[in-house]
Amino acid sequence: MGKIALVVGGTGMAGNGMIPNLLNQAGEEYDAAICLARTVDETTFASRTEREYIPMPCDLDAKDAVVEALVQRGRPPITHVYWFADANRPPALGNTVLMRALFAATDKMAPVVHGIVKMSPQFVRDQLYGTQARLAGSGRNVRNQAWMSNVLDALAETGAPLESVVLGTGGKHYGMHLGPGLWAEYSSPFYEDGTKCPGPLSYFDAVEFLQRRAELDGFSWNEVRPTFIVGSCPELTGATQSFAVALATFAVILKAQGKKLRYPGTDASYRAMINLCTSEKIAEVAAWSTGHPNQAFNCLSCPPFNWKRAWPDIARWFGMEPADPVHKVTGQSSAAVAGPRAASIWRDLRVRNSLVDNDFDALLNYSFLDKSFMVGYDTVFSPAKLHEFGFPEDRIYEYGSGAECMTAFFQRLVDERIIPDPAAVVPVG
Repeated sequence: MGKIALVVGGTGMAGNGMIPNLLNQAGEEYDAAICLARTVDETTFASRTEREYIPMPCDLDAKDAVVEALVQRGRPPITHVYWFADANRPPALGNTVLMRALFAATDKMAPVVHGIVKMSPQFVRDQLYGTQARLAGSGRNVRNQAWMSNVLDALAETGAPLESVVLGTGGKHYGMHLGPGLWAEYSSPFYEDGTKCPGPLSYFDAVEFLQRRAELDGFSWNEVRPTFIVGSCPELTGATQSFAVALATFAVILKAQGKKLRYPGTDASYRAMINLCTSEKIAEVAAWSTGHPNQAFNCLSCPPFNWKRAWPDIARWFGMEPADPVHKVTGQSSAAVAGPRAASIWRDLRVRNSLVDNDFDALLNYSFLDKSFMVGYDTVFSPAKLHEFGFPEDRIYEYGSGAECMTAFFQRLVDERIIPDPAAVVPVG
């Protein structure tokens, strides 16, 4: 008998590549794949895999609900769990321009901040770093562990021969939410076994819980850590956190107004070195990682780059002229750049180009787009451990550059009729 996978949170930004990967690329290894999510049905991944998957809509707050869902599906002998559910909810951001000004002031005061933090007792440091983690959407949350416990207990109760659990976390493990302004020892690139930020974090609690259960229950664990995710959810809503979808919509709206593609962030974020990671790469690394148990691995899809270098290529793909930030320290809000007519312009574009009927707010989340262009320091993920453990050399990076990664995703949005073909967008007065 082959493997049977349960993907928890398989419709989210990080996890939505798992079902197609397990049934396509890793298809020979897996007899079946089950997607557990609040909302999922037979159509969710129908366009992305020819093989059938098993949808399992379920509430994770009650173990009995998970047991009932598994029993209804014949007590499947699940061998592998891929976990991408997170009980934390993204916080509502305030005025992004003001926040950037505050961060810039904090950076200037970094030596003073470092000195105060160094002399402070541990509980004060934990309070500082814990507050920053909450603001970044990854504060401590016991509900995460309760969800994991409910699923693991339900699998044990239904007799599943569980072998492996892979947990998806992210770059806040390395202090991306702190940066050099708040953490004196911040450094980039990030190494899986050598870089860990101070203070409480929901990721740390989840990993520690998983490791304890792995030892008690006799399964292996892995952790995958993606950087900035380029992807989209099967169902786009106002809560969708996809900066790539938002950027594509933003660019089309600017083009329709005859504007240049203006970078809305700060000059520091424009120049900072980053990587990108597709949802498909997360799935690829997660499935591969189970052959190297009890290890954490970075997930990245392109070599380090900065937006300043990629912006002209992205603008060219849309048939536009690029434009640097206007305000180097604070940037601009993307809503101000797009202008007050953005929603009505989009409605017209949607009708004229027969696009999928998505709400404007589901496509262009201004707040999240602004947040995505806020980090003004390097956040580079090292691929060294992937090399060391034998990840296919020709797959370390899917793309040769950040611009290539972004424009390939934009083309996918065109093909799926999420955005119009840029060539069909004619500026109007």
